Amino acid sequence: MEYLIVNRTKKNDIARAKVTGSFFSRALGLMFRRNLKEDEGLLIEFPAWMKKPSLHSFFMFFPIDVIFINKNLKVVEKGLLKPWKLYTPAHESNYVLELHEGKAIKVEVGDVMEFRKL
Repeated sequence: MEYLIVNRTKKNDIARAKVTGSFFSRALGLMFRRNLKEDEGLLIEFPAWMKKPSLHSFFMFFPIDVIFINKNLKVVEKGLLKPWKLYTPAHESNYVLELHEGKAIKVEVGDVMEFRKL
């Protein structure tokens, strides 16, 4: 499934993102990819019991921006994840949007997102 991710607060498009939901697709994420297009993203949906989902960038070869989004689609945290690192968020979230490095500049903590099915 693919969504257009929109920042409703700022009224701008962020990226087209494929959605992961299964354990395997979440674990695989962007591993082994050589790049991520500037308008491309990956939206990871976590089960409700995972309050602060940690991320890793093992077997990734490029840095990515990560945006943590809660169940109300509000941005609660954002950061940069470099190759071969771990990232544990400080805030609870239900989704993580992984984007091309520098793309998160269009998003601020507190913004409300929208996922439009394509």
